[in-house]
Amino acid sequence: YALTNKYGYISDDHNTDTEECDSVDSSSQATVNSAQPKRKRDPYIFCQLDAEEDTQRHNKLVHFYEELGCHTKPNARIRYLNNNDGETYRKVPMQMLVGSSLRNPPSVDVNNINSKRCELSSLVGKSGGFLPVQLLESNGQRVHMPVDGAHRTYNWVVQDEGCDGISFRTTQGVHLCVEPDGKVVANRLKVESWESFKLRRVPDCDGSETDPEMTHSDEVRRKELWTLQSSHGSFLGIENHALSCSSYPTFWQVDDDTLSLACTQDTPRRRQHYRQTWLRQSVSFVRAMREKHLKFQCKQIGVWEALQLAKDIPSDRFRLSDDKSLPSLRTKLFRTAEEFRRVGHPDWVQLLALIHDLGRIINIFETGSRYGGYDWTLLTSSRVVGCAPPTCVVFPEYRYLDPDRHHEMYNSPLGMYEANTGMENLLLNWTGPEYMYYLLKENCVSIPEDGLVMLRLFQLRAWHTHNEYNHLANDADMVMRPLVADFDQGIRRGKQKSYGLGDLTDNVCKNLWNSHYLNIMEKYDCAGKLRW
Repeated sequence: YALTNKYGYISDDHNTDTEECDSVDSSSQATVNSAQPKRKRDPYIFCQLDAEEDTQRHNKLVHFYEELGCHTKPNARIRYLNNNDGETYRKVPMQMLVGSSLRNPPSVDVNNINSKRCELSSLVGKSGGFLPVQLLESNGQRVHMPVDGAHRTYNWVVQDEGCDGISFRTTQGVHLCVEPDGKVVANRLKVESWESFKLRRVPDCDGSETDPEMTHSDEVRRKELWTLQSSHGSFLGIENHALSCSSYPTFWQVDDDTLSLACTQDTPRRRQHYRQTWLRQSVSFVRAMREKHLKFQCKQIGVWEALQLAKDIPSDRFRLSDDKSLPSLRTKLFRTAEEFRRVGHPDWVQLLALIHDLGRIINIFETGSRYGGYDWTLLTSSRVVGCAPPTCVVFPEYRYLDPDRHHEMYNSPLGMYEANTGMENLLLNWTGPEYMYYLLKENCVSIPEDGLVMLRLFQLRAWHTHNEYNHLANDADMVMRPLVADFDQGIRRGKQKSYGLGDLTDNVCKNLWNSHYLNIMEKYDCAGKLRW
């Protein structure tokens, strides 16, 4: 805490009496300077003070001086300061009349707030409360604000405005504002509707299930998503390293350790899907899926027919955007294959890039292929079932949902496997690419074995990128690991390049097929009808 005395005066009937001033608050070490007023007044001492308090002890200093007879100045402007010590302070103007009938004037209660609402939706926790906060991009870089044609970074303070609303103020005292045309500026001196944002927490559950353990998990709550909606209905986000607004939700994550709000590419659909993956993908589930789908009795169609079916499937089920900007699965597959072709990969790698996500058409053949809304065909990161998951798996906060976590045989690093048993002997969680790996083997294609291994393992990023599961891999697997990682990087590049370019037309896809990919299919015995 810090208390700064601005000025004070005593009446003509009093001498400078520092002892009386010291008795007001000897612990604050504040001094009251004396000055002779220009006219007679009733005997009193008038002190004007600034209470500076850090964020960890919000309002404690204010309340302390209220008990001593001070009160917050009416219509006073609260300032926020950085004192080069890593803390942000709130500077509250206060005043006190000693010896008058206003010894204990009424004060404003800034703690009158519905605690349940704060618990669910407030970043600050108190009505009128504040916190210093960093606004970050998903890569951890601080966001910019365009100012006079240049980009500038600010230190921000988030202020709770009540009724689920918050505002953002720079430490220079200006507020963030979203104008009706969507322009984001920081030049307002007070908070009105355009400077206020509705704060919404997006739960990981869809509302159809109760998960008390998740509600109380700090790790899960720290990863939850939030939206910041302006008074115009648009959502605050980041574009080209600067704050912007869009009609589609952009999501933020709160880190209370670093006091930061980070804009994330994560979405509720993705979190809910991975949560379901952890909840469902057990040893028994994977074995049941193998038993059902590895009979390949759904359909017999060729790759070209499958690509035509993929024309009506969105490329990314997790992404929230305008449907016109989201390409079809067919477009994504062709563009990914073309990216491998451009870089100069072998033709069989281009073939694998073209078909790697075609397992999703199983949903067209089997209406019951989804389990309670869970779509196992989606392209997601893999993990090994039947042993304890490593710490670097995707969405580790959901590990407590793993059905096998209490199984004595499955909850050790080796689990049900022998050391260095080889990746081919492991059970991976059941996904579309895993299905496609077995489909190609069933149909006796002549794609090199290395290619089939790449198709199966490219989703196992915990292994080929983070060096997990090495105790289960054999020497041949370790030789293949850099090739698998390279294939994964190419798949991700192709996915990113497919966004924002629109869908490929039927003629373009047909020309690509006839001029290039059909020859590759024939070369590796994939041109005929395949059993699905």
